[in-house]
Amino acid sequence: MARTALVVIDMLNAYEHEDADLLVPSVREALPGVEELLRRAR
Repeated sequence: MARTALVVIDMLNAYEHEDADLLVPSVREALPGVEELLRRAR
C-alpha cells in the first residue's frame, strides 16, 4: 500500500533569521495554499 506524507516545517522562524520580518508577507501569501494542502491530507 502506498503512503504519502505532508510535512510542513517552521514556515517562519524569527529566531533564526534576522530579516524574518521581511519574510512575513510571503508567508502570509503562501499560508492559504498550505492550509488547503493540510486539509486535503487529513
